[in-house]
Amino acid sequence: SIRRLTKESEAGDLFNDLIPLIEQFNLQVFGSPISLYHNKEYDENHILDMEMCVPVLSGNNKFIRILEGGLCIYTKYIGAYEDIFEVHKALYMWKEKHNYELVSPPYQKYIKGIADTKNPKEYVTEIYLPVRKRER
Repeated sequence: SIRRLTKESEAGDLFNDLIPLIEQFNLQVFGSPISLYHNKEYDENHILDMEMCVPVLSGNNKFIRILEGGLCIYTKYIGAYEDIFEVHKALYMWKEKHNYELVSPPYQKYIKGIADTKNPKEYVTEIYLPVRKRER
């Protein structure tokens, strides 16, 4: 993974910066790219504290870490990335209504994207919010 502050409109560049690290450490990718969002709240300037990741079979260096599993609020979104904010908003509203809290950064898994189709309406993105039930 690689993490940094980036403009929302330039988030794809972070993935491009990850490719040389994969090659440098001769890592074998075995899944779809994932982005984690470390922002504690929405930034009106559209600056993201973002971490771009790809699953690898093995390795041991400062760019590799294990993402823990657990309970998540999940949905699959089909459509253009610029419309995905409304999906996140709906998931956060559901989380609050049902008394859950985040336990780690939310993330997206890119199942079908720009490398797979030229039509943004066909993009497939899985969205995960790692949660636990709030104590009353």
